Amino acid sequence: MNCTKLINPHFIGVMVFIMVNYFIFVYEYMISLKPAPYIILLIVFHLLFLFLLWSMGKAILGDPGRVPIYWGFFAE
Repeated sequence: MNCTKLINPHFIGVMVFIMVNYFIFVYEYMISLKPAPYIILLIVFHLLFLFLLWSMGKAILGDPGRVPIYWGFFAE
């Protein structure tokens, strides 16, 4: 696995944005205020957060594919 794609300013900026929002939602809102169904909300949020990280990792590290050889030949 080639992780050099993960060391660029765009990826680091997106990760900082995600971490700040995670901190605000989980620590500042859910744990500090403790709304009524906060356990269920935390479970659902963490499942969705796991899916977000999984799909982001697959999109960044996955092979995007190739353009077919004669792609533009029939377009003219």
